[in-house]
Order: sequence, then structure tokens, then C-alpha cells
Amino acid sequence: VGGSVAFDEARLAGLVARQGIDLGLSRVLLADGVPAAFGLVARRGSSARLMAMGVVPAARGRGLAGRLLGAPLAEAGARGERRYLLEVLEQNPSAAALYRKHGFGTLGRLVGLEGFDPPGAPALLEEQPDPAEVAWLVARHGDPDLPWQLDGVGLLGFGPPALGLRCGPSYALLSDPRGPQLQ
Repeated sequence: VGGSVAFDEARLAGLVARQGIDLGLSRVLLADGVPAAFGLVARRGSSARLMAMGVVPAARGRGLAGRLLGAPLAEAGARGERRYLLEVLEQNPSAAALYRKHGFGTLGRLVGLEGFDPPGAPALLEEQPDPAEVAWLVARHGDPDLPWQLDGVGLLGFGPPALGLRCGPSYALLSDPRGPQLQ
């Protein structure tokens, strides 16, 4: 349900840099000497976040996902971190059950939004040349409970080709407007 994940070296390096992933805390688990599961962990202050996790289909059902949660959670507690966060799609009930089994509870729902330009609407978007300006505004004025990767600190990791936009009092940051899909 979460979809397949394919990282080349450059894409993984970009994710690590933008999201503050700590490779020393992240894990790759092997099954029969071959990478079978991964968990990428990021830290900010006294909080840690499981940024991404996956198990290859052939290795599912062996308890690898539970191992990716158990040890890092124990280590986070030993370091004195106060929060350990993650996100899961509602359409993935097996992952949600795994997380609940390890003590996670629901904080809120992620919502996808879609926008459009009504026919005949004037172009109101104004480019903000420095993505850090958008990040600063989100940090200062944004909802304090934004998902980790959308809060001001998370947005600070974006630089060119990211594009900041403004429409009146609203701001947006496009990770790569040249790509096939905007994020």
C-alpha cells in the first residue's frame, strides 16, 4: 500500500540532506546476506522520526519491520528523546497495527490537497527566489503541528531547484518544478 521505493545514490543523498536523516541511527537489515529492510531515522532536538521504512516483498513476514522499530525506539529512550514520530497511510492497516503494537498512537490525519486555476483567473503567483524565505515564514506563522517534513525546519533543507511561491498571504514551496510530478 505504501508503494515501492527506489533510490539511486543522488536521490537518497538529497533525502538524507533535506530531512536531516542520521545515518548512524538508521538501519539496513540483511536476510541471507542481502539487504531486505531499511529504516531511516531523523533527529531534531529531543525528537526522532522514522522518515521511511520498507521491507522487500520476499522478506516480509519474518519480523524485520518489528526489529526496525524495536531497537531504534529503545535507543531513542536511552538517548533521552521525548518523542518518536512516524506517519502511516490509513490504507495500510497492517503497518498501522504494527505501529500500535509498538506503542504508537494517532495524533491526526494527513490530508492531500489539490488546487487549480479557474478559467479566466488572473495569475496571482509571485516567485520567492529563496526557498529559505518560505521556510522562515512557515516556521514563524505555520501550524505548530505540521508534519515534520512540511514544517519550517524541514523546508530549510530545500535549495535550488526548489521554487518558493506567494499568492497574497499564502506561500508554497515546490521541491523541483522541473520534475514530472510536483511535491
